[in-house]
Amino acid sequence: MLLNESEGKSLLREHGIPSPLGRRVTNEVELTAAIEAIGLPLVLKVQIPVGGRGKSGGVKLANSEAEAIAHFRLMIGSTIKGHQVSAVLVEQRADLAHERYVGMVVKDQGLQFMIGRTGGVEIEETSVSDPGSIAIVPLRPEQTNANEPFLTAFETIGLPGHLWDTYLGLCHRLATTVSSSDLVMAEINPLAELSDGTLLALDARIEVDDSALYRQPRIRELLGMADDGDGAQQSVLRRLSGDGAVALVGYGGGMALCVSDWLAAEGHSLGAAIDMDHAIAHERTGEAFASVLDQIECDQRIKVVLVNITASGKRIDQIVDALVPVLESRRLGHAKIPIVLNLHGNHGATAKALLDRANFPNCRGVRDAIDTTLQYLQ
Repeated sequence: MLLNESEGKSLLREHGIPSPLGRRVTNEVELTAAIEAIGLPLVLKVQIPVGGRGKSGGVKLANSEAEAIAHFRLMIGSTIKGHQVSAVLVEQRADLAHERYVGMVVKDQGLQFMIGRTGGVEIEETSVSDPGSIAIVPLRPEQTNANEPFLTAFETIGLPGHLWDTYLGLCHRLATTVSSSDLVMAEINPLAELSDGTLLALDARIEVDDSALYRQPRIRELLGMADDGDGAQQSVLRRLSGDGAVALVGYGGGMALCVSDWLAAEGHSLGAAIDMDHAIAHERTGEAFASVLDQIECDQRIKVVLVNITASGKRIDQIVDALVPVLESRRLGHAKIPIVLNLHGNHGATAKALLDRANFPNCRGVRDAIDTTLQYLQ
């Protein structure tokens, strides 16, 4: 599940990573109060769980109260990238010296940092146009407090030496945030470097492992989720229907949006997006997956199923262990719809061994999974 920026920044601040003074507002009364408290100039940002808001008119600068109100009126209630805007983050505009990039993702082998000399741009574009400006730091779980790999990375990309300790502290705090909050991914882009050496998270893209929400009360609070007595929502499966030929089975809306965008770029779309997060959290993975496949096989529009799961809070090998018997039963029953697997995360090597033993191929990543899925649609 992808958090809104304001939610992600709240989580970062609670772990010692500062961001500009700001307030989340939903009406003009709250906006006026925010302007008075924060001061001018300001930046206004729509709060929707997608990237690329600036290119869609979702980020505006304001030098006066009248300008801020005008921007707010255009933003609130509008629809951007399929999401209706119900809240806007109003922040103090930072007087920055440099924009950097710091990101972290959960991999099969542990955590992987990506640190960029230049922020505020798409990191994928920078990796092609200026690969020397990016350093990758892989960390195994037992290395989360290691310093040397980071210092080498800072030197490689040319970060100022007198700020290495500051950057090192931020990276360690980000690692703690990811591991303690069951995050799949955390990205600060841009990370502002101020003239006095202070680092501020100007934007935050935070994705939570949905299967671990039951043990993350603070994140449930940020999301406004009500508990059902055992720390999880009542629903076992959540399904979104579309008109495409691909059924996506996985975690949360964030990945569904990512897969949907990649399919759209190839001229295809989702016919269903089925979220199994709570089923997995309640250890009903096999039962729920069998039910999902039964539903999908009754839908004549669906030509291929993509099972896309990246787990950090839950062990992916335990999830795979529950999925394999269901997959084997479908294989023995000569299932009509092909199933593409992209299963990675915590204890990924064990999961791979389980899949190899059962002779089920596992894609190398989302791009590989999309390409494999497209082959079945030709």
